Amino acid sequence: MHFKLFLAIGERMALLEGLRALFAFVEYYRTQYDAASHGLKIHYGENREHWKATADMHGRSKFNRNSKISAADHDDYRPPDTAKALLGSKSPTKRARQVTPLVFEKGYKWQMNSCWLDASLTAIFPAASRDFAQSMEPIFSDLPDTHPLKDLRQVIHTRRAIDLRGYEDGGCKNTNGKLQEWVYFISSATESTQPFLPVVERAMCYFGMRSLTLRSCEGVNSEHFQLEDMTWRPPLQLTATACQWYKGDVRSWFADLMRPNKPEPLHACWQARDDQRFCSGDAVEYEIWLNIPIVLVIEFYDLDSGNHWTIPETLKPLSGDREAGGNGVNYTVVSHVYFDPVRQHFMTRYVSTDGQIFDHDGEKHDGHAVLREHRKTGLLHGRSDTLHNIPGNFQLYAVVYHLDGGERAQKYFRKQQMAVAEKKLSLRFTLPSQSLVRLPASCELQRSDLEQLSNDDRWWIKGPGLLTVDY
Repeated sequence: MHFKLFLAIGERMALLEGLRALFAFVEYYRTQYDAASHGLKIHYGENREHWKATADMHGRSKFNRNSKISAADHDDYRPPDTAKALLGSKSPTKRARQVTPLVFEKGYKWQMNSCWLDASLTAIFPAASRDFAQSMEPIFSDLPDTHPLKDLRQVIHTRRAIDLRGYEDGGCKNTNGKLQEWVYFISSATESTQPFLPVVERAMCYFGMRSLTLRSCEGVNSEHFQLEDMTWRPPLQLTATACQWYKGDVRSWFADLMRPNKPEPLHACWQARDDQRFCSGDAVEYEIWLNIPIVLVIEFYDLDSGNHWTIPETLKPLSGDREAGGNGVNYTVVSHVYFDPVRQHFMTRYVSTDGQIFDHDGEKHDGHAVLREHRKTGLLHGRSDTLHNIPGNFQLYAVVYHLDGGERAQKYFRKQQMAVAEKKLSLRFTLPSQSLVRLPASCELQRSDLEQLSNDDRWWIKGPGLLTVDY
């Protein structure tokens, strides 16, 4: 005992120091005893008193402590038992088939053709909830209370606050018809030519893509250019023509789309009026993207015509930039939207906050989503015609991606795009002082051998032509 005390608390101590150490030693073993008395485990690994576990299981701690078998039990003078007598004539009882119980998560319940709105909210939620406190919350907090996007922020906040796990009768509330306003606002805002308030512009950058277009033509006599004003673009759409050109590779298509100095050939020069062409030169077009959204939506068309795409798990807007990944300029797939053209109905597949994959159809399971497999391959990324467990006539309608770096990634992307456009295309941007996201307010083409044309010199344009500038 003395040796154990010396190992535990030491030796050659002062009186009070030694008494305190002895008291701590006693308290430690007292708490160990109390815990063991209540059945709590007080050490890691297997039970150290393994003989007690053996005695509880077999009634003895060692084999040689078994009671002696009497001679009468050992030999009762009967003939040997046959296999038929031992096995019996009846077949063994078949095991009941074990059915894995479904795992549910609360969603939106279908009501009065609300599937398009239910699918939109369900697809956006996993993207918005990934960095809600860092992105959506600060971006949308300063919006006016009457703005439609403020209602969307409240819906995401409420869904994050409740416990989504499990099945609950009546636990899936019907969506509010007022929420249709935010969908209308986002779709109609791309057609607006008026500047937004700084707080609204910042919120628009969460969903919207903004770009400008530069056209160039070698011309017969001289080279000429046309610069189109910056504008908000509608959601990205993949057509049958793009599918054939890129052989169904979404990653290649997206990388080409984001290159600011990649020319796209035009059918003819823009200097034409009433089907009369004034220039027969070869014209090309450059599109310079100045904002990529935090929630990126890509829509698919003509999939029922045999056009299939390979959906990647990640997309890189700046594929050749080594520092882009460190700044979060990387998209990760979070959800799919499917459409049944026969029933005119939408459903959603998404990644939950804990990484599980659910399918949501507001008409089924009282609005609850159902757990699918845990792996993403074949469920969220892969060929669009071989995605697993897509019911009935449903086909892929849209894919939603989330920008990992949020606003930080947006600013880095914008800075790099403007730098390439200035170096390769001789564009000069003017940054407004009031903008919260530093989106350029205007742009001009600066070359010593070019001059801007007046509206009187642009005879091919009908009307004032305020949205374009010619050089």
